[in-house]
Amino acid sequence: MGMARSNPFDHGIYDAFVGGKGPPIESTTESDLESAFNFMPLAAAVSNHSLKPPIVREAFDNCRDFTFKEVSLFNSCRETDVGSASIKLQMERIRSDIASLSNGKVLIMTNAVCLGSTVRPSDITITNQFSVEKLERFLVQVQRWNGPVSSALYIRHTKDLLKFQSFLLKNLESLRQVSFHLYFDNSRSHSAHPYPNNVLRNLALDNVKTNYFLLMDIDLFTTPGRTHDGIQSLLRDDGTIVDKMNSKTMFVLPAFEHTKVIPDSRLSADYWSFPMNKKDVKKMYEDDVTPQFKASNDNGHGSSNYTKWISNQTDASYPINFKFGFEPYVMGAKKSIPRFYDFFRGYGFNKLSWFTELHLAGYKYEVLRDYFVFHANHVPSYDGTDKRNQLKQNAVCSKGFIDGLVDSYGDVADEVLYEWKSTYRKEGSTFGIFGHFGIFAYFGII
Repeated sequence: MGMARSNPFDHGIYDAFVGGKGPPIESTTESDLESAFNFMPLAAAVSNHSLKPPIVREAFDNCRDFTFKEVSLFNSCRETDVGSASIKLQMERIRSDIASLSNGKVLIMTNAVCLGSTVRPSDITITNQFSVEKLERFLVQVQRWNGPVSSALYIRHTKDLLKFQSFLLKNLESLRQVSFHLYFDNSRSHSAHPYPNNVLRNLALDNVKTNYFLLMDIDLFTTPGRTHDGIQSLLRDDGTIVDKMNSKTMFVLPAFEHTKVIPDSRLSADYWSFPMNKKDVKKMYEDDVTPQFKASNDNGHGSSNYTKWISNQTDASYPINFKFGFEPYVMGAKKSIPRFYDFFRGYGFNKLSWFTELHLAGYKYEVLRDYFVFHANHVPSYDGTDKRNQLKQNAVCSKGFIDGLVDSYGDVADEVLYEWKSTYRKEGSTFGIFGHFGIFAYFGII
């Protein structure tokens, strides 16, 4: 399994595809590409030093026998006074670029919409990824966080852009600190090639402009309110946390489950039944109203040690041990952070693989005493059949991931790496770690 990449500096891709100079890249001629995508606005922008050259690459996923051409465009947000007229103009440009994209291609636009935000290196940036169906949940997450956010937005149709534009215009003041990176997928049958979770996570993480980040999924909300302000105050008061983050320690925000399903149209940052502080969630946890997130699979979050967290008798943070299956929501330093494994798509293994690599790279974990996240329950995103199919396919893809770990870290005698090797039997059809009931029982779908 692999992915071929084109480097614009090694191959002169900008000259080849925009300026008409230099050799064609990867058997694609200048006329072929220009017929599929309009680079004239890019040529003008690059001449003004506002953009890096576009990158074009032939991407292939041997695991799914899937090949597509990927075009990446780089915007540089310099405007500080952004209003509705600017938003409409930016969205018009995006629609024009997307209209130029032919079938079988993916268009990635970093900093696609500029909202006039500025950040400080010491800030913490939430990273998330989602589609337009989750915009209401995204808004609640942004409002409760009240700090920088780097968001990868998955676009399937041009009508998604209209919904996105309406959302921006309606909520502009709440979104000033958000950087949006668009992933327009015109490459595939959406049922045969599921949602590219980890590709989008990398897109959001790669474009964090601060020294620190907080990994989130879109259905989870931080607490207490204005969480970024509180954590910033903590970092100023306790320099050891910053030192630890810069020395490969991840700080966990333990995750709880708000079990009631609330229609997205009724969600708000201060919804009446949401926990607003640790006192609230402690009582809700003890009353089993807001239990541990995904409690049926204790491997996923049990390492956070909920009993110790609820006791409130620790320092500002306390250390925990990593074990296979742990998938917490973490704050850490961006510098040298491993990337997510692109080829896990849809359900299963996507975050698990990243935490496995962090473990092999020497990261440690501590839990923040006064902060947490909770999952706002929702109608399932996948039905049982989809889960089974995607999980089986991702299990097949795990071989490439394991090979990459061995290449990077050596074939070390590590219990977690051993567990991964045990997941792969006979091209993913037998899963050693999952015992008598197999992989589906482990992920809670039988």
